[in-house]
Amino acid sequence: MAGNYNEDVKLAVSGSEGNPIVFKDNSASEPVSVRSFEIAASHVAAEHLTITGAAGSCVTIAPGLTDVAIKNDQINHCGSDGIHFTRPGNPPSTNYTTNSQIADDTITNIGLTDNEANDITIYANYLTVQANDMTGTPNDAMDAWGDHLTIRQNNIHDISNPYGNHNDAFQTWTGLNDGAEGNPVTNLLFEQNRIANVTGSNAHGFMLEGPGHHDWTVRDNIFENIGSIGMVLGITGTGNSQQNLDVYNNTFYKAGSGDDIEYNSTDTGICADNIIQGGGGIYITHGTTVTEDYNLLYETTTNTTPGPHDITANPQFANPTTHDYHLQPTSPAIGTADNGTLIQPINPYDYASNPTTNHPNRGAYQ
Repeated sequence: MAGNYNEDVKLAVSGSEGNPIVFKDNSASEPVSVRSFEIAASHVAAEHLTITGAAGSCVTIAPGLTDVAIKNDQINHCGSDGIHFTRPGNPPSTNYTTNSQIADDTITNIGLTDNEANDITIYANYLTVQANDMTGTPNDAMDAWGDHLTIRQNNIHDISNPYGNHNDAFQTWTGLNDGAEGNPVTNLLFEQNRIANVTGSNAHGFMLEGPGHHDWTVRDNIFENIGSIGMVLGITGTGNSQQNLDVYNNTFYKAGSGDDIEYNSTDTGICADNIIQGGGGIYITHGTTVTEDYNLLYETTTNTTPGPHDITANPQFANPTTHDYHLQPTSPAIGTADNGTLIQPINPYDYASNPTTNHPNRGAYQ
């Protein structure tokens, strides 16, 4: 029923497959506020609630669970993380929570007593993070470890670290033995997200470090106004190979004065069909095996020999000052992307879920 429940709720009794136990508001006209949730059972959900005022993390999820859903919630004013999957222990670990969903939540004003708090800290396999609005973290929007992570249609914006640490929209690392890292991120699909206004001299859209990460697809995203580097894929000089990092059909607008996209170490992958305006452009470290082609660069450059189908021209965005990155009818990016030579199968849809036809466009919009 409607009310402010100043309680820390622990869900310790499991539902069953197809019949979860759901904690939710009685109706949309009866708002409910709860201080925190500790999830310690499988087949459970917390939906349509305001979760606010926790001394630590607002939502904590234990290891080894399955079918946990955190949906349509307002999560705010948390001492530490907004949503925190508990770390199972030193990697490699087989005790990750699986087959779960974080969707349609608004996460803001977290880390009130912890300057390293994140909107979401993930130790999970087969997790979907979709259509969430994340803003205002003092650290990272997401720190993540695990296999088969799908992160799509999120709005990650307005992150500024006042404590002097670097801040990222998405970060993962291995090999540091620092008591926080988990299993490498493998089989990542990161699509249709907006990452905007991650500010500061050491701010990144992506930060990837350490061995073991492989098979990433980063497509149909918009990166805009990133303080330092849009995407850091591996750290220069570590000697750690990141395999099959494919970055295509994204739009980068002033997405890093350092670099927009940076491949390091001995990475392998494809960098194609992107539009990059402003920022430091594409940087590919010597020794990588990265196919770079079909990109459009404007007011920026690449440190390697451009691909034979690269274009240097104004992409003719509809109105970047209002964050509208649709293409004007005369844009040279229209119909000039790779048509199945590098990206197979052809990218099925764009940032706005419009289907892709033959002769696709460069960038995030068809």
